[in-house]
Amino acid sequence: MLSRGFAGQRTRSAARDRSAAAAAALIACAGVLLAAAPAALAGSDRHTCGVKQSGKAKCWGADGDGQASPPGGKFDSLSAGGFHTCGVRPNGKARCWGDDGAGQASRPGGRFESVSAGG
Repeated sequence: MLSRGFAGQRTRSAARDRSAAAAAALIACAGVLLAAAPAALAGSDRHTCGVKQSGKAKCWGADGDGQASPPGGKFDSLSAGGFHTCGVRPNGKARCWGDDGAGQASRPGGRFESVSAGG
């Protein structure tokens, strides 16, 4: 059965159902690792991070460059790149960790609403 998706795009209901099931499985997996449903999730091909309900970050997966070793403190959101991770703290300041070989974990000053760590 075909149905209309977002912006009039035609989608198959079964494909949408599989995507929803995959998202639910990821959240269930993160919930186990985070001990509660996460407030936010961010993943790359090598590691994943989530923001716990408490605001603390929890990461798992590859950590060869420290990308899965978040600093202490609270975060509102996270973005996971290939070998680094960035997050926005409640005060709007960005904080990044992991590989900084090209300056990707050296965030500029100022306040942010969101960040994107890239690929």
